[in-house]
Amino acid sequence: GGVVNLVPRTLEVGSGASSVIPEMKTSYSTADDGKDLYAGFVASLGSFRSSVGATYKYRGDLRAGGRVGRQSPTGWDEFGISSRTACIIDKNNSLVFDLIATRQNRVPRYDKYVCGDFEQYTYDPQDRDLLALTYNAGMPNSVIHSIKCNISYQRETEGRTKQKTNSSSITKDRDRIITRGGYLQMSSLLVSRHWLSFGCEFYDDKINSERIQIQNGDSISDRPAFPDNSGYRSVGLFARDEYSLSTVLRMILGLRYSRYRVESPLGEPFGDLEETYSDLTGSLALTCRIVPELNLVGRWSQGFRAPNLNDVAVLKYSSSGVDAPSSGLKPEISNNFEIGVKMRRDNLSGSLFCFYNRLSDLIDRVPGTYDGKDFFDENGNGVRDPSEYDIYQRRNVGESDIYGFEMDNVVTLSDAWEMRANCFWTHGENRTDDEPLSRIPPLMGMLAVRVKPGTTYWIEAFCRAAGSQRRLSARDIDDTRIDNNGTPSWVTLNLRSKITVGNLSFNVALENIADATYKEHGSGVCSPGRNLTLTVSYGGM
Repeated sequence: GGVVNLVPRTLEVGSGASSVIPEMKTSYSTADDGKDLYAGFVASLGSFRSSVGATYKYRGDLRAGGRVGRQSPTGWDEFGISSRTACIIDKNNSLVFDLIATRQNRVPRYDKYVCGDFEQYTYDPQDRDLLALTYNAGMPNSVIHSIKCNISYQRETEGRTKQKTNSSSITKDRDRIITRGGYLQMSSLLVSRHWLSFGCEFYDDKINSERIQIQNGDSISDRPAFPDNSGYRSVGLFARDEYSLSTVLRMILGLRYSRYRVESPLGEPFGDLEETYSDLTGSLALTCRIVPELNLVGRWSQGFRAPNLNDVAVLKYSSSGVDAPSSGLKPEISNNFEIGVKMRRDNLSGSLFCFYNRLSDLIDRVPGTYDGKDFFDENGNGVRDPSEYDIYQRRNVGESDIYGFEMDNVVTLSDAWEMRANCFWTHGENRTDDEPLSRIPPLMGMLAVRVKPGTTYWIEAFCRAAGSQRRLSARDIDDTRIDNNGTPSWVTLNLRSKITVGNLSFNVALENIADATYKEHGSGVCSPGRNLTLTVSYGGM
């Protein structure tokens, strides 16, 4: 699991005269015959300001570097719309409405084709709709300085069409997830030098799932990927106090209570699943300003991950078998430690951090059973056929450690020259099973040199590199996306530039100039070979 943090554009509500500013953006890439087109506008009318746009994306089969060539099928297309409308109520209060909708069809899972097991394995459809309403209130003369309240509704639909090699049977899955939720966050300066933030959040997921087997024109309903009407509910209460102990020392304390409820009618032989998980976690961070340009930072935090529906209730094909329901799981618990420095000077800025994470009751995928068998008896004949997969279940496998470092730096060599570098390394160890943790990335980094001869354009040369990853877990070895000998090291050389002419901007990139063959560790698709990308933007894009 990971986190992607998206920061939406800020709309300056109600400032200036009424206006409508068009925006357009189009791009083309050679490695996948990729085409993007965006059209939209930013409008201001009185106390309202809106950003509205529509996007179409097309990706053909991706050409990898070296002798790999075109990887078929890897192409897909997408259509999306988005809008953000802000309304000012008064100088301290505003209301923001967000809408996002995306549609993808026939998105292939390439690793299932290249291993030869499937004639067809596509995600169709892949739809997502999100509606959110956010109220922002500022009360500078009150005990509560600000309030942010949000309610949201999200609908996701994912379909999967699968047909094994040399089989006439087609399986169609469809899962629809409805998520309703919201949060309330407040901040206050209760006591001098104490900045307190606190609030609560609530989210409720409901899944409708179905599976149809098509054989010789006949359709038969089967046990879906998730039991129909499964639900997952989460509640959180949180508080954070930022306290200035002195002019050079600052402390941040955090506390969170989390509660999760999962309900799933698993059916025979499991019965109805009803589990509740809860925990109280804390965090502490200290920042010491050693000199005005240098901060020393130390953090400790607790983590708590409750089993989700994909852990406890799923029944579907995965990377190297069939995942089956897993009852009796306990939450994962982690203690995270981090120490590092941050520097900011006129010609140098950056950070260097070392981290250590102790995981307890780690949830991992291990060989298991379903309906009394250690393989998925797809045709129900009670005998394992050559095309039938092993069963895997989730289990709390024990104690694990993750540690490493990450650094990034920017050096300003002159008014025109700048150099940037980043690097990270991670080591993961399953101490209970005495083997590496799954999917641990290798040493990776980037080095870039940018020249800015003028104010309207810049040129940058950069290289990305990764070391080899030979430390594999048993799960990695079973994964068809990872070679039994691991993932080799790789280096790519790249150029990119941006030129601005009035409201027009041109971005040009030449990636993987040497046409190297490489793959990100754990990916089922080789990365692009030599690739030329051109992007033209008009307006505020």
